[in-house]
Amino acid sequence: MSEDPRARLMVSVRQGWDLDSRVHQDRLIQMVQAQQIEVLILDPIRSVTATTDQAFSELRPFVQFLRRLVRETGVQLLLTHHDTKQRTTGTDKRRHPQRMSGGGLFSIVDAPIHLEKLPGDGSASLLVPSDYKFSTTPPPVRLHLTTDDPKVATWARLRAAVVAAGSVLNLEQDDKVLAYLREHRGQEFSGRQLKEELNMGQATVGASLNRLFAANLVEQRRGSGAEHNALLWRAANTVGLPAPSATSSRSRRR
Repeated sequence: MSEDPRARLMVSVRQGWDLDSRVHQDRLIQMVQAQQIEVLILDPIRSVTATTDQAFSELRPFVQFLRRLVRETGVQLLLTHHDTKQRTTGTDKRRHPQRMSGGGLFSIVDAPIHLEKLPGDGSASLLVPSDYKFSTTPPPVRLHLTTDDPKVATWARLRAAVVAAGSVLNLEQDDKVLAYLREHRGQEFSGRQLKEELNMGQATVGASLNRLFAANLVEQRRGSGAEHNALLWRAANTVGLPAPSATSSRSRRR
């Protein structure tokens, strides 16, 4: 009989950890070694250090401790960090995880992942990996959690589907375009026709179609006759792919 994984779970809550303190740093290293902890989750990381939203120069001492922790124990670290407030002036063109972490924290992690809840009943989220340092960055994933009770669940089922969009806004746009093409499966449309039918900008439709094409969710060909040389688009003939969250071209989610 396999071991219950819950028997190996150790939780330390409201213990006053201050990992900017050398005393607490040494105590954590000793605990990880004594308990043979393989994966350590700091959630949220700002609860154990005052430097998370600072620039790298202020974050450096904490980073040095994390490296020492890994070096002396071999533990794998999972750092969770809540979004920071976005800039109120100007345009922030940095990558989403970098914007949300304040920059310094983003620069030290090997595999940044941003998780954002999707509009609706709160059961779906968009998980976006970004700028992996030692491997290929995997594609974004839509997650959907189903439970028998959202507050006191006795069972849970997590489903995942790879998506082309890397942001909630782009995902909504892709869902809208893909839902329309699937609703009219077998028919072909130019970008101009989709723009008019969906009341979306030409550039927005084009970017969405390119993402969906890269994900093998739509097909294209060069038109002839009245649509000579125009790209014509249709839903890909795929089986088993999850339906987009937008149910039809005429039903808006907001």
